[in-house]
Order: sequence, then structure tokens, then C-alpha cells
Amino acid sequence: QEASQNMQSQNKKGSEQKSGEAAESLKQLAQQMKQFQNQMASKQQEQMAKELRQALDKTMYLSEEQEKVFNETSQLDPNSLSLREMAAKQEALRAATEQVSNELMQMAKQSTSIPGETTQKLGKAMENMNQSSQCLSDRRGPNAGNSQKEALFGLNQVAQDLTQSMEKNSQCNNPNPSQCNNPNPNAQPNPNCQNPGGA
Repeated sequence: QEASQNMQSQNKKGSEQKSGEAAESLKQLAQQMKQFQNQMASKQQEQMAKELRQALDKTMYLSEEQEKVFNETSQLDPNSLSLREMAAKQEALRAATEQVSNELMQMAKQSTSIPGETTQKLGKAMENMNQSSQCLSDRRGPNAGNSQKEALFGLNQVAQDLTQSMEKNSQCNNPNPSQCNNPNPNAQPNPNCQNPGGA
């Protein structure tokens, strides 16, 4: 009977030891998974920062070119035939703006640091660019100038939004970057990654 009790005691100790080893192994695996997730999130944040910088650079370029078109238009005679040449430049800017808008919409699906209002502002800027092109084609210089000013204002607003988004994105690196990317539309965003100007 004593031998039986010793065997039971040894089996119990062996079972407890194996159970402890399994728990420790699971703990280590969980830590490794957490480290891997943080590394992946950090890489995603770095990629997002790069894409935001590129989008900002493009928007700033578009703003500068839009201002040039506005200045050149204002110096032309209201009924000048050259206004139709300006219409082609305006249309090229609208197409380039549309490309940036499409890129931002794709980025917004991956991160909560880009507010939906930003693409809406770009859409409004494109509408004004389109109106400007039509007015230029019809040689209605003053009307084109008004639309150009509105387009320029919209582009500058977008540039400000993107600057704020870059700041939000950099904040998302701490303390839990994995919550800043938003591949799941039902996921709860990091409070540090709320839309700029959001209530």
C-alpha cells in the first residue's frame, strides 16, 4: 500500500511538472505572438507614414500648380483664346487630384488616422476644377477664377489634414500600435488615432 501511495505521489508530481511546463510553453508562445504582432504593426505604421508623406507632397505640388493656373488665368484677357489652353492644364490637375484621392481612399481602409472628410474635400476641389475647365473652355475667365480659388482652398485644407494625420500616425506608435491600423471596419480605433478635428 505504501508503494502504491509513493507511485501515486510520483505520478502526481510528474503530472504537475508537465502541466507547469505546458503552461510556461504557452506563456512563451503568447509573448512571441505579441512581439510578432507589435513588429508587424510597427512596420505597417512606418509604411503608412511613408504613404502619408507622399500624399502630402503630391497635394502640395497640386496646390502650387493650381495657384500658377489661377495667376496665369487672372493675367489673361477675359475673352482670350489662351483660356482654352489653360483649360487643358486645369483638366490635367483635376486628373492628378483624382489619383491622389483614390490613393487616400485606399489608405483610409487601412488606418483610422485618415479622416473621411479629407477625401470629401478633395472631391469638392475636383468639382471646382471641373467647373474651372468648363469656364475656361467657354472663355469665361472671371468665373473660372472663382472656381480656381475654391479648388486651391480645398487643396490647402487637404494638406493641413494630411499633416495632422501624419502627427496622429506617429502618436500611434505608442503605446499600442496594433490598434492604430484598422483592417476590420468593426474594430475599435485607438483614441490617439481619432480623426483630426473630431469631437
